[in-house]
Amino acid sequence: MLYILGNSEGYLSFLLETIGQLGYTEAVLVNNQTVPAVYPYRNELLKLTETDEAGFAQRTVAANLVLGAGKPGTRKKITDHFLPQLQQEDQWINIISSKATLASTVSIGKGIYIEPGVVVSAHSTLQDFVFLNRQSSVGHHTTIEQFCSIMPGTHIASSCTIGAGSMLGMGTVVFDGVKIGRNCIIGGGSVVTKDIPDGVVAFGNPCKPVKEIAAHDLVI
Repeated sequence: MLYILGNSEGYLSFLLETIGQLGYTEAVLVNNQTVPAVYPYRNELLKLTETDEAGFAQRTVAANLVLGAGKPGTRKKITDHFLPQLQQEDQWINIISSKATLASTVSIGKGIYIEPGVVVSAHSTLQDFVFLNRQSSVGHHTTIEQFCSIMPGTHIASSCTIGAGSMLGMGTVVFDGVKIGRNCIIGGGSVVTKDIPDGVVAFGNPCKPVKEIAAHDLVI
């Protein structure tokens, strides 16, 4: 059975669409909110039911798991929260749109979600729980570290490194060989021509750090 952990409305609607297109017919949303979350997301491809956290913990079958949120910090909190409840047979699966293009030499981890129109070039690495949004691209020999979220229309050139827990805003362009540190937020439309240090908010053309991220807001 496929279980979705977390409930971010905008993210979840696209996720369910992709899950249905990949041939899944049923999924269970683990939702602790008092208002049922299922109804806004019904579609003809997927039967979606709902359980609370107690119901998830008491299940008797192994679970295929996906995250229902797109922000790096939220994704990390969800995985940490549910880790004690996971059974040995449970596994995080990858949801990769059939309309995405990945070279055969791409190395991918677990819990990855890739939306339509994404292109990932040869010898690149996508670590665990990476989210690549629509129409983004990743050049060859580039590494996207764990819990990164890449927003729509972002283009990352070759031999780059995007540090763990970082988020690149919509339409960001990253030049060849650039290293973006861990726990960074890059503002939408930025052009990143030089390395960015850990734990900063940065934006602009050229992209420059504008402030440090508080320690309690760091993802990794």
